[in-house]
Amino acid sequence: MILALVLLSIVMGVIGQFLLKIGASTPVHSPADLLRDLLRPTTVAALALYVGATCLWITALSRAPLSYVYPLLGLNFIFVVAISSMILHEPVSIHRWLGVAFVAIGFILVATS
Repeated sequence: MILALVLLSIVMGVIGQFLLKIGASTPVHSPADLLRDLLRPTTVAALALYVGATCLWITALSRAPLSYVYPLLGLNFIFVVAISSMILHEPVSIHRWLGVAFVAIGFILVATS
């Protein structure tokens, strides 16, 4: 149950990051630019996902040790880099993929401990 809460929180956060990136499609040079980005539907949806993810995270923290659940957040890095590469077509160097692999190994070690 705890793992399911954490994983759902992570997925919601990752989707939120993706939507924030889409919402921040133009550079911010002024407060008006920032306000325009904040009011985009994708940004509002991202923020709503963050609220939901935070509620799930608080629930998970109330039921499990922080030392167990916090390292699981490493999945955020794995999923965000994968989405950035596959969906947003951002370049990801071999060194970054190597770092992601180390994070994945750490996740596996924590999840199975």
